[in-house]
Amino acid sequence: MNSTWLFVFAGGGIGSVMRFLIQQQLNPAKTNEFPLGTFIVNALGCLLIGLLWGWSEKATQLNNELKFFLFTGICGGFTTFSAFSQESIFLLRNGETLTLLFYIVITVITSLLLTYLGYKLLY
Repeated sequence: MNSTWLFVFAGGGIGSVMRFLIQQQLNPAKTNEFPLGTFIVNALGCLLIGLLWGWSEKATQLNNELKFFLFTGICGGFTTFSAFSQESIFLLRNGETLTLLFYIVITVITSLLLTYLGYKLLY
């Protein structure tokens, strides 16, 4: 039996708990304010996946289970596109158009830049 799914499961649990703790501390109570916790989680997750990606391309002894644990499990459980989408809709519904546009642009640009930076730092 392939045990890769156990590594994904374990990593996802770790990543999800880390995301929960950060979002709980940093996200505003009101849905019409900038969702700082989700932004930070996604930015950190993108930097982390970039670092892991660069490192994994150099590490010849890295097995598939560890890659799935780190990439799909921890990074996938830690970052959250669904919360980003929901919070964007909340901002739209509450008429916070400028905050919404800022959130979308800064999240996408920051995520791409940090993934690339992380990759370049370790590759």
